Amino acid sequence: MTRYRAVVFDKDGTLIDVHLTWGPVFAQVIPAVAGEAAAAASAALSLDLETASLAADSVVIAGSNAEIAEAIASAIHEPVADVLVSLESLTEDLAVRHAVPFDATDQVLATLTGRRIWQGVATNDSVVATDRQLEHLGWRSHFASVLGYDSGFGVKPEPGMLHESARRAGVAITEVLFVGDSETDRRAAAAAGCDFHLVDPEHPLEQVLFHF
Repeated sequence: MTRYRAVVFDKDGTLIDVHLTWGPVFAQVIPAVAGEAAAAASAALSLDLETASLAADSVVIAGSNAEIAEAIASAIHEPVADVLVSLESLTEDLAVRHAVPFDATDQVLATLTGRRIWQGVATNDSVVATDRQLEHLGWRSHFASVLGYDSGFGVKPEPGMLHESARRAGVAITEVLFVGDSETDRRAAAAAGCDFHLVDPEHPLEQVLFHF
């Protein structure tokens, strides 16, 4: 029998395709936010505006909205707070419309729900944007908890969101499995003291079910 009583998922790159979702979103957002400085802003995000694609090391991949706003603000010489407000206002609807799920996500979440496994999300996106994406994709009911960079528990790779997830699940942190796709996620799990399942081409999302 598994020793895990709860599973916490990262969102972007784990449940949804970060490149197919956020590349097109930021290709529309950056010209609106940065205007004539769009080239500098896109370079700061390692974003190719012509192809609407993100480089593997883009801050968009694992960074919080605040970190993305800082990168843009530095490139266009605008206040971070102003950029963050514009960024979140513009991305919220686009991120819902452009959300591209991985093929296995529906099956994995439904199977875990059927097995009565507590599920949560810990993402560096905002809670409102995450909730809207999950609702749009039909997944929100699977999750007992959704935490984001603005929930008050820090940002990954800090361990706060994972500790709070364990508290909400009513389990020890060692009974939590964190599922993510990045080094940031791995470091968060290590800092929190829980096991980590890496999602990558060699370890697809559906392998999570082997743990339960």
